Amino acid sequence: MLVGSASGPVYFAQSLATKKNVTIKEKNFSFMPTKDTIVDEILLMKGLQHPNVIEFIEAYLVENKGVWIVTEHVGGALLMDIIDRNELEENQISSICFQVRRDRRLISSGLVPE
Repeated sequence: MLVGSASGPVYFAQSLATKKNVTIKEKNFSFMPTKDTIVDEILLMKGLQHPNVIEFIEAYLVENKGVWIVTEHVGGALLMDIIDRNELEENQISSICFQVRRDRRLISSGLVPE
């Protein structure tokens, strides 16, 4: 296990098919306000294809208790650790939003760190 998050543990693995390193996030339905929350997150991740956004690979329903979300593995610090240790300037936030918006034409409230 890499870390624990509010919605469940996060694991490091290697894809047998591609040999790429992946991250598996275990999301338990009991920690979600509704199942629609996780469905919306999956749909949002599936639709985002940008070099600065972690690539969504697959999602698996697990015994009707939750979902395992598989994404590309990106080494380094956790997003919340980076945010806690650093303050982004307004122009940095603007640049990040512009880059995502340019590719997707959508900035969603669903793009918030856990």
